[in-house]
Amino acid sequence: MGRSRLDSASLQQDPRGFKAAGGFKGVYNGLAAAAGGSAPGAALFFSVYETSKNALVRGTDERWHSACYMGASSLGEIGACLVRVPTENVKQKMQAGLFKTTGECMRSILKEQGAGGFYVGYFTTVAREIPFSFIQFPIYEGLKKYFNTHENPVASSLCGSFAGGFSAAVTTPLDVIKVPLADVTVVGCRLQA
Repeated sequence: MGRSRLDSASLQQDPRGFKAAGGFKGVYNGLAAAAGGSAPGAALFFSVYETSKNALVRGTDERWHSACYMGASSLGEIGACLVRVPTENVKQKMQAGLFKTTGECMRSILKEQGAGGFYVGYFTTVAREIPFSFIQFPIYEGLKKYFNTHENPVASSLCGSFAGGFSAAVTTPLDVIKVPLADVTVVGCRLQA
């Protein structure tokens, strides 16, 4: 959940060179969209995850708790992507330099594609995020229990870091698969990933 990825477009070098292509100019394009969507997306994930987890584990034999964490994290991702995907779509268009302001970008998407334009790539993103959380949260919850970290936020953070790092290593091939699928339509032009 909430892991940052470098967009493949941002990794491509301009043949004119770094300085001639503008150097660090525009490096913060899309920051307002990313910042505006990050906290609500994370809040939605964790509220759905915790609520679902508590409901699923209640009355469930402990040997099935990992499955409960998998289900709860999947539901959390489905919910969080309702915020994360529109945020990402706006951010990517801003980073591509297609609009001067976030408001201009949002109005253009709404005008050209309707509200559904904000959700282009939703199912692809959910399909990428669920396997990550499916792996991360059972490991995270298991490590917290094993190391009895309920009273130690530093230990809980280390458990989360390990679980997230491991999950990222396992699911990185899905990012490689997603890139060709992330074919973004932008107001009359197509950006190929």
